[in-house]
This record gives sequence, structure tokens and C-alpha cells, in this order.
Amino acid sequence: MKKTSAGFAPIYLIIILFILGVMGGAYYYGKSSVSKTSVIDFNSCKKAGYPIRLLNCQGCPKYCDTPWGASYSEKQ
Repeated sequence: MKKTSAGFAPIYLIIILFILGVMGGAYYYGKSSVSKTSVIDFNSCKKAGYPIRLLNCQGCPKYCDTPWGASYSEKQ
């Protein structure tokens, strides 16, 4: 009797899911590796890659918002 490759499909699926899980965990860890203490002003917030918010008024400063709720304004 010949062995079919259908028995190996679940093993490949488990391996692929494991690899994707490891990659997702590494991505999440890399995104959250910036500590709260390393963001102390607008420039460090911007450098960490957090979003910059612009207000709809001329001459208003830009704001950088962190995931933990801190907001830093750009000095004019």
C-alpha cells in the first residue's frame, strides 16, 4: 500500500500556524517595547512613532498622543 500525503496536511498546518503565532508575538513585542519613561516630550513621542494630531486652526501646535493617554505639544 502507498502512503498518501493527506496525512501530512494537518502537520504542515500546525507548523504554519505556529510560525505565524511566533511572528505575531514578535511584532507585538516590538511595537510595545517603547517604555513610558522614554517618551518625555513631543520629539521623543514623534520618534517613537506615535500619531501626530493637527488642530484646525492656523498657528496651533501639533500634538503627539501616546497609547496610555499622554499628549505632548510641539513648541512654537
